[in-house]
Amino acid sequence: MEQVLQSVQSGFGSAYQWLRVFFAPLATILFPYSIIVRGQEHVFVTANRITVARTAAVFPVFYLLRIGHHKSAFVLFVTAAVLDFVDGLVATIHRRQYAEHKIIMRPVDLDGHLGAFLDAFCDKLFWLVGLWSVYLMSVRDVSHWSLRIVFFVECAVLFSLEFRLAVVRVQDFFYNKKPGDGERDLRATSAGKFKYTLQCVGLGGFIFAYPAPLTHWAGIVGLICFALAIPFARRSLAQKLQQRSEVR
Repeated sequence: MEQVLQSVQSGFGSAYQWLRVFFAPLATILFPYSIIVRGQEHVFVTANRITVARTAAVFPVFYLLRIGHHKSAFVLFVTAAVLDFVDGLVATIHRRQYAEHKIIMRPVDLDGHLGAFLDAFCDKLFWLVGLWSVYLMSVRDVSHWSLRIVFFVECAVLFSLEFRLAVVRVQDFFYNKKPGDGERDLRATSAGKFKYTLQCVGLGGFIFAYPAPLTHWAGIVGLICFALAIPFARRSLAQKLQQRSEVR
């Protein structure tokens, strides 16, 4: 089982890096750090702004669900989920341009620790708020009680793991603020990235299948994705704790 997880994680990591290289030229054009307005330079797009904006998008997503605009909610959710891939890429591009003296960046946008923390922590906030909202709204679906039990168990396990991961993220961020104690890696592991991808696909399936997620094929896909995400969530937590033991 460990070898299977490692192989899937490695394959996903390679595909993720290839996508970053492929979309880098497009991101440079679409997300400039600054623009000139009336002869003055203004900060326009930063990785941290993208991170905060995509996280905040979870609230209008589920407002749209509540008022019956299911397709609009799904499109907005997919857009916000894709922006998770974009913010890290934008941060890399902007820092590269800064190193090449093509732009001048604010100190807050050069803080790699803050960016890595916000990215990972906001991932969890985005998904946990989304999961909780979908779960509350799915209570009205009284059919297929056996699938409801499966859904509840998956939600409980993933919620617990994500909460523990969020605590670890916060602790590691403030640990790095202390001088002389070494630095813990705040970046998401490949297992964490793959886990989050499965979680977003699963949550997207439930949104697409709303208002009866457990009687729709997309809802079943969501259940499968959540089940597959559990071992990678455990692996991500174990890797983060292992990284802690290496920095004393």
